[in-house]
Amino acid sequence: MCRWLIALMLTTGPGAAAMAAVLAEDGTARATVVIAKDATPDERTAAREVAEYLSQATGGQFQVAEEGEVRLIAGVYVGPTAYAEQQGVRAEALAPEEWVIRTVDRNLILCGGRPRGTLYAAYRFLEDVVGVHWWNAYRETVPDRPTLDVGDLDLTGRPVIRYRDIYMLYGNDGGRFAARNRLNRQGDALITGEHGGGMDYGPPYHVHTFYNYVPP
Repeated sequence: MCRWLIALMLTTGPGAAAMAAVLAEDGTARATVVIAKDATPDERTAAREVAEYLSQATGGQFQVAEEGEVRLIAGVYVGPTAYAEQQGVRAEALAPEEWVIRTVDRNLILCGGRPRGTLYAAYRFLEDVVGVHWWNAYRETVPDRPTLDVGDLDLTGRPVIRYRDIYMLYGNDGGRFAARNRLNRQGDALITGEHGGGMDYGPPYHVHTFYNYVPP
């Protein structure tokens, strides 16, 4: 009897691990990527990126659906969904660019403050958990993970530096490579709303402006 009580305490007590989120098993997708009906363009990009790279890594076919459209066994909830809010993850309570990665039962939440926070949650998850890497705008590494158990996750963060800009020559992708690397500026090239938008220089331009602020 004593052994049974000890086993029950170990499996149900406060230290017990949450149920693992198994997103794929033997090359078959076990979850659907879910977004809110009013998701912003960058949140929809985040959902597409998650579905695309989960499909590549596992060999399964991950679909994107709006919340309430389909019956789910498990979901990857991207952005400020009703489910995320029910679990205490509220986008409006997060700072701009702040992100949350959290598993709850069989589900995974990827959410962040607006703008860009959800994108950064998605890219952090794909890089740090799945193992995807974008070496430049043209080369990437996607691991082979037909079974993907992401375990028990509860991660948060935000960029330390507010303005992040590398003056680079990848300006024809709308800011996709910049967003994947959590940059919010890429020289003179535009980061579109689809990739989270970006910060601007102080007027009138990015160089030769000191005289305008502190004349001799």
